[in-house]
Amino acid sequence: MGSFPAFRAAAACPPCWPTPSAEPRRPGAGSLGTSSPRPWSPSPSAGPAILSGLHYLVARHLETGEDPPEYARPIWKGYLAWLEEVPPAQRHQRLHGSHYSFLDPVEARFITSALVEAVCLAGSPEEIVERVRALTQEGLKQIMLYPPLNRQYRVIEDFADSVMARL
Repeated sequence: MGSFPAFRAAAACPPCWPTPSAEPRRPGAGSLGTSSPRPWSPSPSAGPAILSGLHYLVARHLETGEDPPEYARPIWKGYLAWLEEVPPAQRHQRLHGSHYSFLDPVEARFITSALVEAVCLAGSPEEIVERVRALTQEGLKQIMLYPPLNRQYRVIEDFADSVMARL
Protein backbone atom coordinates (compact mmCIF):
# COMPACT_ATOMS: atom_id res chain seq x y z
CA MET A 1 0.00 0.00 0.00
CA GLY A 2 1.13 3.55 -0.67
CA SER A 3 1.33 6.44 1.71
CA PHE A 4 -0.49 9.72 1.79
CA PRO A 5 1.23 12.57 -0.05
CA ALA A 6 2.55 15.58 1.85
CA PHE A 7 0.00 18.34 2.02
CA ARG A 8 0.36 21.60 0.12
CA ALA A 9 -2.28 23.51 2.07
CA ALA A 10 -2.90 24.09 5.75
CA ALA A 11 -6.08 24.75 7.70
CA ALA A 12 -6.14 27.23 10.54
CA CYS A 13 -8.38 25.95 13.30
CA PRO A 14 -9.81 27.86 16.24
CA PRO A 15 -7.78 27.47 19.48
CA CYS A 16 -7.17 24.16 21.19
CA TRP A 17 -5.14 23.25 24.24
CA PRO A 18 -3.57 20.13 25.79
CA THR A 19 -5.64 18.24 28.33
CA PRO A 20 -4.05 18.24 31.79
CA SER A 21 -2.92 14.72 32.54
CA ALA A 22 -1.22 12.73 35.26
CA GLU A 23 0.57 10.87 32.48
CA PRO A 24 4.36 11.32 32.71
CA ARG A 25 5.61 13.80 30.13
CA ARG A 26 7.84 12.30 27.49
CA PRO A 27 10.49 14.55 25.97
CA GLY A 28 8.67 17.09 23.86
CA ALA A 29 5.23 15.72 24.73
CA GLY A 30 2.13 17.70 25.39
CA SER A 31 2.67 21.00 23.62
CA LEU A 32 1.78 22.06 20.11
CA GLY A 33 4.10 20.60 17.54
CA THR A 34 4.69 17.25 19.20
CA SER A 35 3.76 13.72 18.31
CA SER A 36 2.38 12.78 21.73
CA PRO A 37 -0.57 10.39 21.50
CA ARG A 38 -2.11 12.13 24.55
CA PRO A 39 -5.65 13.40 23.82
CA TRP A 40 -6.32 17.10 23.36
CA SER A 41 -9.26 19.11 24.58
CA PRO A 42 -10.23 21.27 21.61
CA SER A 43 -12.51 24.25 21.69
CA PRO A 44 -16.00 23.29 20.50
CA SER A 45 -15.33 25.05 17.19
CA ALA A 46 -11.88 23.51 16.61
CA GLY A 47 -12.81 19.88 17.21
CA PRO A 48 -14.96 19.44 14.09
CA ALA A 49 -12.22 20.89 11.89
CA ILE A 50 -9.58 18.66 13.46
CA LEU A 51 -11.70 15.53 13.05
CA SER A 52 -12.54 16.43 9.46
CA GLY A 53 -8.85 15.86 8.72
CA LEU A 54 -9.21 12.36 10.14
CA HIS A 55 -12.42 11.82 8.18
CA TYR A 56 -10.50 12.57 4.99
CA LEU A 57 -7.77 10.06 5.86
CA VAL A 58 -10.25 7.31 6.66
CA ALA A 59 -12.35 7.94 3.53
CA ARG A 60 -9.22 7.82 1.41
CA HIS A 61 -8.10 4.61 3.11
CA LEU A 62 -11.49 3.00 2.52
CA GLU A 63 -11.38 3.95 -1.17
CA THR A 64 -7.74 3.13 -1.92
CA GLY A 65 -6.47 0.88 0.86
CA GLU A 66 -3.60 3.28 1.55
CA ASP A 67 -1.90 3.09 4.91
CA PRO A 68 -2.41 6.04 7.26
CA PRO A 69 0.32 8.61 7.79
CA GLU A 70 2.53 8.20 10.85
CA TYR A 71 0.66 10.76 12.95
CA ALA A 72 -2.64 8.85 12.61
CA ARG A 73 -1.28 5.36 13.34
CA PRO A 74 -1.63 5.48 17.16
CA ILE A 75 -5.41 5.99 16.86
CA TRP A 76 -6.04 4.24 13.53
CA LYS A 77 -7.18 0.79 14.65
CA GLY A 78 -9.35 2.24 17.40
CA TYR A 79 -10.98 4.70 15.03
CA LEU A 80 -11.70 2.03 12.42
CA ALA A 81 -13.13 -0.23 15.15
CA TRP A 82 -15.39 2.65 16.30
CA LEU A 83 -16.50 3.15 12.70
CA GLU A 84 -17.23 -0.57 12.28
CA GLU A 85 -19.55 -0.61 15.32
CA VAL A 86 -22.37 0.43 13.00
CA PRO A 87 -23.71 -1.55 10.02
CA PRO A 88 -21.89 -0.99 6.71
CA ALA A 89 -24.82 0.96 5.26
CA GLN A 90 -24.48 3.56 8.05
CA ARG A 91 -20.69 3.95 8.17
CA HIS A 92 -20.56 6.86 5.75
CA GLN A 93 -22.97 8.79 7.97
CA ARG A 94 -20.96 7.96 11.08
CA LEU A 95 -17.70 8.94 9.41
CA HIS A 96 -18.96 12.30 8.15
CA GLY A 97 -21.78 13.01 10.60
CA SER A 98 -19.92 15.69 12.56
CA HIS A 99 -17.94 16.94 9.57
CA TYR A 100 -17.14 20.64 10.24
CA SER A 101 -20.36 21.04 12.23
CA PHE A 102 -20.07 19.76 15.81
CA LEU A 103 -17.74 17.82 18.06
CA ASP A 104 -19.06 14.34 18.75
CA PRO A 105 -18.00 13.68 22.37
CA VAL A 106 -17.33 9.99 21.66
CA GLU A 107 -15.31 10.72 18.52
CA ALA A 108 -13.36 13.47 20.35
CA ARG A 109 -11.31 10.80 22.15
CA PHE A 110 -9.38 10.28 18.91
CA ILE A 111 -7.95 13.81 18.88
CA THR A 112 -4.24 13.77 19.65
CA SER A 113 -1.59 16.45 19.56
CA ALA A 114 -0.08 14.72 16.52
CA LEU A 115 -3.42 14.92 14.69
CA VAL A 116 -3.83 18.59 15.62
CA GLU A 117 -0.33 19.38 14.36
CA ALA A 118 -0.85 17.48 11.11
CA VAL A 119 -4.23 18.88 10.10
CA CYS A 120 -4.33 22.36 11.64
CA LEU A 121 -2.41 25.47 12.41
CA ALA A 122 -3.13 25.85 16.12
CA GLY A 123 -1.41 27.69 18.91
CA SER A 124 -0.38 31.25 19.68
CA PRO A 125 0.08 33.69 16.79
CA GLU A 126 3.86 33.36 17.22
CA GLU A 127 3.68 29.56 16.99
CA ILE A 128 1.47 29.74 13.92
CA VAL A 129 3.77 32.24 12.17
CA GLU A 130 6.74 29.97 12.88
CA ARG A 131 4.87 26.92 11.58
CA VAL A 132 3.68 28.70 8.42
CA ARG A 133 7.24 29.75 7.66
CA ALA A 134 8.47 26.18 8.11
CA LEU A 135 5.63 24.77 5.99
CA THR A 136 6.32 27.32 3.26
CA GLN A 137 9.84 25.94 3.05
CA GLU A 138 8.27 22.48 2.59
CA GLY A 139 6.00 23.65 -0.24
CA LEU A 140 2.93 25.16 1.44
CA LYS A 141 0.92 27.03 -1.21
CA GLN A 142 -2.22 28.16 0.62
CA ILE A 143 -3.90 28.47 3.99
CA MET A 144 -7.61 27.74 4.38
CA LEU A 145 -9.57 29.19 7.29
CA TYR A 146 -12.54 27.28 8.68
CA PRO A 147 -13.94 29.69 11.25
CA PRO A 148 -17.21 29.09 13.06
CA LEU A 149 -19.95 30.97 11.23
CA ASN A 150 -21.01 32.96 14.27
CA ARG A 151 -17.49 34.46 14.54
CA GLN A 152 -16.16 34.10 11.01
CA TYR A 153 -15.35 37.77 10.36
CA ARG A 154 -13.68 38.25 13.76
CA VAL A 155 -11.56 35.10 13.28
CA ILE A 156 -10.52 36.15 9.76
CA GLU A 157 -9.60 39.66 10.94
CA ASP A 158 -7.68 38.32 13.94
CA PHE A 159 -5.80 35.85 11.76
CA ALA A 160 -4.92 38.58 9.26
CA ASP A 161 -3.77 40.96 12.00
CA SER A 162 -2.02 38.45 14.27
CA VAL A 163 -0.50 36.01 11.77
CA MET A 164 -0.53 37.16 8.16
CA ALA A 165 0.76 40.64 9.02
CA ARG A 166 3.91 38.98 10.47
CA LEU A 167 4.71 36.91 7.38
